[in-house]
Amino acid sequence: MNSTIKQKTPKQKTCLCPCGEKFTPTGLGQKHISQSHYARWLRETDAGQKEIAKKMDKAKKQIENKEKSDWNKKKQELLPVVHEKKYKGLLQNEINKLSRMIDAKFGYTLCIDCGKPFGNQIDAAHFNGVGSNHSIRYNLHNLHSAKSDCNQYSDKHKQGYTIGLKERYGESYLTLVEELPIRYKYIKVSAVEVYEKLKIVRSLVKNFDTFKAENGIATREMFNNIIGIYGDNN
Repeated sequence: MNSTIKQKTPKQKTCLCPCGEKFTPTGLGQKHISQSHYARWLRETDAGQKEIAKKMDKAKKQIENKEKSDWNKKKQELLPVVHEKKYKGLLQNEINKLSRMIDAKFGYTLCIDCGKPFGNQIDAAHFNGVGSNHSIRYNLHNLHSAKSDCNQYSDKHKQGYTIGLKERYGESYLTLVEELPIRYKYIKVSAVEVYEKLKIVRSLVKNFDTFKAENGIATREMFNNIIGIYGDNN
């Protein structure tokens, strides 16, 4: 037995605009005969005015949110430049920490300078002073653990440091460290690069135990290359 399903005819509605005319909706949720009647409803009714105010408020908030987002993005871009000195100091601190961690990993528990136990404070001492060459301030080969009272740049310090490096790592490594200022004479690290390198070094410190290397020299070289300031291309 065949049955025919009758399609329901949409019920007529009364347009919400002041015209009050009846119409048959052509779409779900249609409340006005046409766009022009919708525009009239917006202009001439309290409900329409409230709708306009609501839409304007929403648009305003969207603009404000975009402006806030754009400004936050801009601030992030400016952050390294505005705080360049601060981030350089933080990068140096993290590099120093990494150097001390390397020495501790390979059992170097005596000062590179005087050969005595560190005491209460362990410094990461620069072999080549950064005052005359800032290019090598972040180079891990130029940093080794020393007593804080030995880490005072002087001829005596340089002499003890030289003996310490030679006894620990040999003549060829001493030569490598002595020649760092010549090899890296014109390294320039921008404010943005300092900011990016700081994130890399903090990650190395955090994940230090996951890295494997044979000795202190190889570990320093590996980390120098990962950080990218003193990589093979520099």
